[in-house]
Amino acid sequence: MPAIKQFTISGENKEGALADAIRHLGYGGVNIRSIMISNVGEQGQIKLVVNDPIKAERIFKETGVSYETEEVLAVKMPDQPGALHHVASILARNKINIDYVYPLIGTSHHASIVFKTHDLAATEKILLDNDVSTALESEI
Repeated sequence: MPAIKQFTISGENKEGALADAIRHLGYGGVNIRSIMISNVGEQGQIKLVVNDPIKAERIFKETGVSYETEEVLAVKMPDQPGALHHVASILARNKINIDYVYPLIGTSHHASIVFKTHDLAATEKILLDNDVSTALESEI
């Protein structure tokens, strides 16, 4: 399954938290391909997909940034109105709940969206059966 690694950094929701969390990625040559920030009260979460997860993990460990990882899918779709609805409808028809989505910075003429579901293998199979492709980590 071509799942990709997503990093989640949790902490206090305050000024400078994002800068502190990602400071060393750029210096280490790691490019952020997608980011989502959310907060509940005084706590925040930063979700990241990067071009080199192995290097990012090493940098986080070396600099003491606390993180968790999980697998997500990068779903490719045409960059046109209705494309996300098409994919969401396929998953709904097949009883797959979408936990969250956020855009992935692209370098081609298609749009890519990060999808998190409870069953990535089933999600990918359903999408592939419906001619919707997913990106490999090496394509990010």
